[in-house]
Amino acid sequence: MFGIQVGVSIALLVRKSKTAKLPTRIFYASVGAAWRKEEKYRFLDEVGSRANVDFAEREPNQHHDWLGDAEIVSVESMLPVAERTKRGMGAIFKGYSLGVSINRDAVAYSFQATSLERQVKEFVAAYDSELDRFKRSKATDLDKFVDHGKLKWSRNLKRHFLHGDTVTFDPSAVYRSIYRPFTSTNLLLADVIVDEPGSASEFFKNQASINLSICIPTAGARSPFWCFCVNSVPNLNLVSIDACQYLPYHAKEGTPPSGAENVTDWALNQFRTHYSDPNITKWDIFHYVYAVLHHPQYRERYAANLKRELPRIPFVGGDGLQPGEEQIPRGLKSARDDKQEEVSQRGAEAPLYPNVVGGNRGPSTPPEAGSAQDDTRVFWAFSQAGKRLADLHVNYEQQPEQPLERVEKGQLNWRVEKMRLSKDKTTLVYNEFLTLKGIPPETYEYRLGNRSALEWVIDQYQVSTDKRSGITNDPNRADDPEYIVRLVGQVITVSLETMKIVKALPDLLISQAVS
Repeated sequence: MFGIQVGVSIALLVRKSKTAKLPTRIFYASVGAAWRKEEKYRFLDEVGSRANVDFAEREPNQHHDWLGDAEIVSVESMLPVAERTKRGMGAIFKGYSLGVSINRDAVAYSFQATSLERQVKEFVAAYDSELDRFKRSKATDLDKFVDHGKLKWSRNLKRHFLHGDTVTFDPSAVYRSIYRPFTSTNLLLADVIVDEPGSASEFFKNQASINLSICIPTAGARSPFWCFCVNSVPNLNLVSIDACQYLPYHAKEGTPPSGAENVTDWALNQFRTHYSDPNITKWDIFHYVYAVLHHPQYRERYAANLKRELPRIPFVGGDGLQPGEEQIPRGLKSARDDKQEEVSQRGAEAPLYPNVVGGNRGPSTPPEAGSAQDDTRVFWAFSQAGKRLADLHVNYEQQPEQPLERVEKGQLNWRVEKMRLSKDKTTLVYNEFLTLKGIPPETYEYRLGNRSALEWVIDQYQVSTDKRSGITNDPNRADDPEYIVRLVGQVITVSLETMKIVKALPDLLISQAVS
């Protein structure tokens, strides 16, 4: 049981008698975090009994934390991204939601729109057949009655079934969805088919809805902290088996007043007051948050907090930037910025979010370098970096391809069955026809959970068949045969550019919050 990547503990619980009034006591011992399973087995063999383990007594603090992480207390003055308890406390985002939970992904998702329609109609036929058979029977035990081979019966599907709810295929319910990082696919967002839609219908009103959202793991996640920006409906398990929460910019699709901003007026006032800058907009705050969540020092320093609650955001400041240093961190300029400059020279504006309403707002008038307080200059550096990161991650399909050596053999063929990396990860076997060489090692530094961005693409863009339903999901595009090979180069570019921006962020120096 020790050969897995998540933490494993052995708990010895002593039950108190009903008459005992002694306080609960906690005794704790740990082994090296880098120990392999063989070392753990050897340790258990050597100690033999709990009596030979050197336990230390731990006292829980006011937050019920007993591992003694000092950073737990220091975040209380920071701004929560959202308020979980709905007590009306101040937070940066008014609303948030879990990603959509399907429980029958093979039916509700498909790369091909025509395949999605066919497989949903097959599901509906099987469901209706079982419903009709159940109504004509005198069965009382649903689990024993239904055919588990045809359909995946979740708790919610059973509830719909017992209520006699029906489902049909509605083309207007087909949405674009980010299923996994850099994996955009078709989703049927419909009752009965989808188990738990969360607030997707509120934040994404229809097929055309675009709502820039920051995705983060929910409290208690086991994978390393991550964040990812999307503009379509995210899946509950976007990055891992841990649940995904998303923080949309708009509470309802569109721009104010037709769609209220989800970044609160309270947060806007906090930032403007702290930095003494009325030019700060809600878009600037959104981008600032995204940059802070990427900062390696933030993730390391507050790792314990990020495991137990939704993130809290500090006011950065101090001399994170030296006098005279550029507003935009070094490394922020990229190939796509060059393309934007070229378009700008032709007299046209090139928005960072061509498909997102309002996405090109802010920063309105950032202070000139050396002319404003250090705190404010650092805020703008973070906001600009977050804006560029969001653009990279949302518009990944518009990024230039990283140049790779192409080794071709035999007849031209762009079809992918399953890609695989070489042991040193510098070479990607695309298919029998094409091998891509010269992948930069830095590509794998950009990670979402336990995989790099490129490894997510390799994992998701393969032909797969669901064992239960027999449904095949094929990512190859008849209308764009080179899409996947192009995507590989684009995601490598995104990875390299992301790490340049992250490494160029100012030091995470925390200034005092507004009293």
